[in-house]
Parts: sequence; structure tokens; C-alpha cells
Amino acid sequence: NNAGTGGVNLHVSMIDNNGIALPPTSGDMSSKITVIIDPTPDEEPQVSKSQFNNAYKFKLITTTAGSYFVKIHVDGLPIGNSGFEVIVSPLKTSPPQSQILARNGIGPVPNPLPLTAGVQGVVFVQSRDEYGNKLQYHSAA
Repeated sequence: NNAGTGGVNLHVSMIDNNGIALPPTSGDMSSKITVIIDPTPDEEPQVSKSQFNNAYKFKLITTTAGSYFVKIHVDGLPIGNSGFEVIVSPLKTSPPQSQILARNGIGPVPNPLPLTAGVQGVVFVQSRDEYGNKLQYHSAA
């Protein structure tokens, strides 16, 4: 499961051991469903009825890229096979959040930048998204 920072809707369907959808309950079970996300996202997930038959949804909202582990409980008990990973990817590069780093790739560039005539100077650009998440680029040079 891969999502971008900002938010992703996740739907949970109630099925039996054979993967058959359970018949709709006589009421809304949203208040009985608890979603536990580790690490804790920016906003607590709110469970609500989905437009799909006997399904519920919640939104994972975070500005921090990385791996999140999601567990779902009903009436305080974990759902079988509950526990799955959601990988949140950074957004596109935001120039104002990106940084130029020193020759070793860490720390700020000295001002003025000391260079030697006839020797190529090197600086590194650390690209970041609008939330400050580092972007990783690979080059096939």
C-alpha cells in the first residue's frame, strides 16, 4: 500500500472466514471500530460508514513520509489478519524547502564558498517536499 503525504482513504469491509461479505448490520458500527496507527499520524483517524456495502472507511492523514502500521479493532478486539503496512511517499520537490549542502553532503554551504582555481567545486542539493520530507533520486550516469 503506497500513499502520498496529505491523506489517503482506506476502506474496511466486514467479511467472514471464507471472504464472503457479512450481511449489513442493523446499525452503524462506526463507533465500535477503532483504528490504531503507529507511528501516530497528524490527525486521529475517524471511522465512518463507506458507500460500499457493509464497509467502513477512515482517512490516514500525515505530512511525514515513511512506513505506518495499521491495526483495526472491533469492540476492543483485533480483527483477524489485522495489521498491515502503509507506505507514505513524499510529494514532489518544493524548491523553498530544498537545501544546498556542503561538499560532504551534510551541513550548510560556507559563505563565501572556498574554491580553488582549476579544481571542480562540488555542492549537494537535498530535495524536499512541501512538508520537509527528503526526496531520494537515483542517477544512472
